[in-house]
Amino acid sequence: FRTASGGPLEAELRGSLIDFAGKKAILVVARDVGRQIRERRRSLALYEAFRRSNDVMFYCDRNAVILDVNDAFTQHYGYTREEALGRSPKILRSKHSSSELYRRMWSSILDPKKGYWRGQMINQAKDGREVPVILTITAVRDAAGAVVGYVSNAIDMSEQVALQARVADSEALATIGEMAAVVAHEIRNPLGSIVMAAKQLAGGALAPE
Repeated sequence: FRTASGGPLEAELRGSLIDFAGKKAILVVARDVGRQIRERRRSLALYEAFRRSNDVMFYCDRNAVILDVNDAFTQHYGYTREEALGRSPKILRSKHSSSELYRRMWSSILDPKKGYWRGQMINQAKDGREVPVILTITAVRDAAGAVVGYVSNAIDMSEQVALQARVADSEALATIGEMAAVVAHEIRNPLGSIVMAAKQLAGGALAPE
């Protein structure tokens, strides 16, 4: 419908046939569903953003059971959606993640004044490959403030870590080259003196002493 001000009004219509003043008539009841539709559209948009995000994301219930993962999760970690659902995020835990790290993580997430944890860690893919990530885990709360679930968002840093390693190797090689040049210079000078002395000795022009 269109309102008096010219704006759209989305409504759900229910019609029924009735007797009115001795005649057949149709009684139509309209219910404003604009807000409901907008919320549904927003929910769908948010879910599509979750599913298609380039960041690795998954959602858990309050017992830390995975309820959904996005496409990037399956691509980066190698688990299919069916393999991940119903399992614990511990399937991603690597040898680099200590119990103390997890204790501090959950302490931060469950703190009502903060409600999230962000940091760097190394996860493990299905094939055993290590995946360095910048990870953010946020507690999802209802209107009453109770935790109903957790959403995890991770940025895969594998390419950046590999690039840093290549840069470090290049810097190490450059340092070795500089050291080699210095050593060569320090060795060349005394060698030159030795060569000159050897030529003089071989020339026979020096006194026997």
